[in-house]
Amino acid sequence: MIRNRFEDGLKIYDPRERVPALAAQHRVTLTDLSRIIGQRPRYLHRFVRDGVPADLRDEARDTLGRFFGVPAYQLGGVDPRWAEFRVAK
Repeated sequence: MIRNRFEDGLKIYDPRERVPALAAQHRVTLTDLSRIIGQRPRYLHRFVRDGVPADLRDEARDTLGRFFGVPAYQLGGVDPRWAEFRVAK
């Protein structure tokens, strides 16, 4: 069977929703995750609740992606599949 490479669609993930959902799924706290990425304990709490910082750093996304076993674009990175699309002029 041939799988459509866009089978899951080009879904846009909100990292402020995705990080807490993955944390709950893996039974880990945002405080623990903040420490894993080398930040102060309340870093991800503020990111999720207050929107500070506006985006996670690439290194943090990569580390969290490896921890959760998901691609970095699900945590706010750029989905490489979008590069195939061009805006018509």
